[in-house]
Amino acid sequence: MSIIEVLLQQPGISNHSPLRLELGGKCRGSAKSFRFFNCLVEHLEFIYKVIKYSLKKLNNSEFKNVREKVADLRGHLNRIQEKMNDHSIVEFHRQHEQDWIQQLEKWSLIEESVMVQKSRV
Repeated sequence: MSIIEVLLQQPGISNHSPLRLELGGKCRGSAKSFRFFNCLVEHLEFIYKVIKYSLKKLNNSEFKNVREKVADLRGHLNRIQEKMNDHSIVEFHRQHEQDWIQQLEKWSLIEESVMVQKSRV
């Protein structure tokens, strides 16, 4: 039996999420190579098994502790805005403030989406 590993690759500038199948090990008994037919992808059990691990890994690495991330971002933004009270260095911190505001908006929307989804369960 061969070992199959599915890797979720970075999309780069594309709006697709490419998957890479790595086949390892040796198959016994068959002289013919495995042919991957597109109809396999349409089978729901195959789709579920292929992406389940990748989605769990992505969820744990990117979206774990969303509330803490939002709280940290608010703290950073607050500290930057406090530093901006010193008018001699306002311009230096203005770009940092914009970056933190964008991050805070992004993660606040993610947090809201998570909370809405949890409330439906």
